Amino acid sequence: FYSIIDLLAIVPYYITLALPGSIVDQYDEYLRMAPILRLLKLDKFVPSFTLIDDVIRFKWNSLKVAGFAALTLWIIFGGLLYLFEYQDAVNELDDPVPIYGCIEDCTMMDRFRNYFDSFFYTGVHLTGDYPITTYDWPARFTNFFMVIAAVGVVSIPSGLIASGFVDIVQSKSKAKRDGPITGIAGDDWYEIKYRSLEGVPPPNSRWGPTVDKWQNAVNDFLNGKKDGSGRHSYTTSAYAGRVFIFAVIIANIVAVLLESVPSIDKAVGNGPGNFFDVFEAFSVFVFATEYISRLFC
Repeated sequence: FYSIIDLLAIVPYYITLALPGSIVDQYDEYLRMAPILRLLKLDKFVPSFTLIDDVIRFKWNSLKVAGFAALTLWIIFGGLLYLFEYQDAVNELDDPVPIYGCIEDCTMMDRFRNYFDSFFYTGVHLTGDYPITTYDWPARFTNFFMVIAAVGVVSIPSGLIASGFVDIVQSKSKAKRDGPITGIAGDDWYEIKYRSLEGVPPPNSRWGPTVDKWQNAVNDFLNGKKDGSGRHSYTTSAYAGRVFIFAVIIANIVAVLLESVPSIDKAVGNGPGNFFDVFEAFSVFVFATEYISRLFC
């Protein structure tokens, strides 16, 4: 996952250098926003984003039931709205509906021409949003019950995901505090397989023991050493390196955001070698070095 993030944030920069004037270089302003993806790398320091798949896996059965219930309500209410509004020529619309071929004197009948049009608006209503209120009374009656159903459609999956986050964070915290355990809530195949390799020495490098020594040193610097309780410990230099990478990620994101402000961008200047370009080159060098180091170890 982190390797993909690194590539997406680094590769466009080198492509623009290698192929000046290419289509990549033409869309350079858009690709400059790619470094924002590096924000996801902070998950190494404070696990959060990568827990989402654990939560979904952990609560998958409950989410399936909630999703089926939401889809059932969506289909039923969509059919009712269509039934009550496809002939509604009384309630006029304030704005034209050109997408449906109506420019003036439009009514709700022009908006609910078929079931699939109703399906779209019903989906919006089931999230609790009501941008449309000019319904006929049978549709308003239906919307009354749809409001009640919308509470469950939104709150039940939200509650399941929230409780799943709590369970997984507590489970992982307990694993760090009490030492290695056989399973953690939300574990996937990779995590189970990775844990089974703990304590197993890595294979020897075909380049000899010197390269093995370098690889172990780089790995300890980047990832720290695990003690018997499963906790990671870092040397002073390794900890300083982690703080440095963390600071560069934050500074990189701030630079990208500041560059989007016209007044700041104008003050810094758009000429070659301006501060933002130099800092971007420095950031790419740092992250490319880290990426190559991780590939090495």
